[in-house]
Amino acid sequence: MPKQQGDVDNKLAPLKLELLYFLLVVVMSVLIVWQYLGMNRSVDIFPEPDASVSVSGDVINGGISVSSLTQSAQGAKLHCQIKPSQAFAFCNLNISINENRVAGKDLSQFDDLLLWLDHDSTVKDTVLVYLVNKELKSVTPVKRYINKSNMQTLLPIEGQGLYRLPLQKFYVPSWWILQNNTTEQSDAASKLNNVITLSIATGDSTQIRSVDILLKKVQLSGKWISAKTLYLCLLLSGFAIILMHAAVRLYQLKTQLQLKQQQTVKLKELIHFLHIEKNEFEMLAKTDTLTGIANRAGTIELLNSLQNQTDAQCSLIMFDIDYFKQVNDNYGHETGDLVLCKLATLAAHFFRGTDHVARWGGEEFIVLCSGVSLQNTQITADKFRKKIAESIFAEELSITCSFGISEYQHGADSVKSMFESADQAMYQAKNNGRNRVECFR
Repeated sequence: MPKQQGDVDNKLAPLKLELLYFLLVVVMSVLIVWQYLGMNRSVDIFPEPDASVSVSGDVINGGISVSSLTQSAQGAKLHCQIKPSQAFAFCNLNISINENRVAGKDLSQFDDLLLWLDHDSTVKDTVLVYLVNKELKSVTPVKRYINKSNMQTLLPIEGQGLYRLPLQKFYVPSWWILQNNTTEQSDAASKLNNVITLSIATGDSTQIRSVDILLKKVQLSGKWISAKTLYLCLLLSGFAIILMHAAVRLYQLKTQLQLKQQQTVKLKELIHFLHIEKNEFEMLAKTDTLTGIANRAGTIELLNSLQNQTDAQCSLIMFDIDYFKQVNDNYGHETGDLVLCKLATLAAHFFRGTDHVARWGGEEFIVLCSGVSLQNTQITADKFRKKIAESIFAEELSITCSFGISEYQHGADSVKSMFESADQAMYQAKNNGRNRVECFR
């Protein structure tokens, strides 16, 4: 990525983060408002085709009150003649809401119980509303269940047909706790997770009276997601997003640190490989004084640029003169210098202007060919080898050269590996008879 583009992305990163958090706040606000104003759900308990309706009374305890049930299009009507006796006098209108013998209905996900009923009594009275919850008492030696009563007292108002009873206000009556010998506080707590029966009972008055209770409709109401659950989910989601962002940011910082460390290591290895310290770069000339082409110092900048490119394609040609010592011994060092100069000139004119020709040391030369595959570089090197063999350098003197070729592979020691591979290939060419091109693969 270009530096300018990277700077722009770095400047935009905080804006993207602020936008993300802004959208998060908007979504949370919408959910909270929706939960408060909407998200309502309701379930009808009565009248339902499968609802079982019955009446009962104090007869089960030896009482003498009389109850009867009348069902019509208006609903289910309980008529009760309350007659005091030794037993507590009462009548019940029972709505069975269990789905099977064990499983009832879980009301813990709802908020209110809505009752549409008309109450008529010859004496002022209350109405007792019971929700019977079926609970597992023990499992040894067999499973044993108990029916726990949860109740709430309703004061009927003349002319009012709808009563809303918060489910959280249902409690276990004291008579049930004493009757069942409850000793644990948890057993006396109200539970509405497996309700099997809704009972509408006459109140606490002890007078003789006639009571009519017409139950028109029963409904459960609540939210699809409770406020407690929603706030907990939003809180956990917020924490999760913050933690994810922190983890991503830490990973990015770690990656950037590792990249910087790798670049530092590459630079140190390159400087160590070339045996040139920082102060030597300033002192050395970039041109070989004998041949007029680049020397090692003049190649460093190109190698450094190549090292930092991840997608660079480059091939290296390394060659030196065969039996150059014999040239110096037989013709003198001046002739040897002339041969080096003419070979450098021949290479500079033969290779492309984009290729980098340099004297690497003594009778050894290199050519860096950018943007060229290893196969094409090998063909070019062989053409240059023939060109050298056909040329005259001094006093009818001809020479040959041995060539080694390698390809740049991006990595921590790529430049070093490229030179070592080319050097190995060049010495393989010498061992195989000289005046030839060998390619390291």
